[in-house]
Amino acid sequence: MIKESDHHDLESVVQQVTQNLELMTKRAAKAENQVTKLRQEVNLLQAQVSDFKRENEALRSEQGASLTVVKQNDDKMIKETSKG
Repeated sequence: MIKESDHHDLESVVQQVTQNLELMTKRAAKAENQVTKLRQEVNLLQAQVSDFKRENEALRSEQGASLTVVKQNDDKMIKETSKG
């Protein structure tokens, strides 16, 4: 037969376990929210990286086109200078 003190001890243990479970549940929910926020941030950063890559490629393409024009102008100037 269970003594009253044993019963009280068991109730105390059950109460502690319940409190610990509630605390762990809150911590888990908080962690899940943090994970969700971090995933959203990762998605945003990945989109920004893609945008920056496209912008970089466009700038390189423009720079290459500009260098071609400069080279053509230089070639013309050299030809004109050598004529005169």
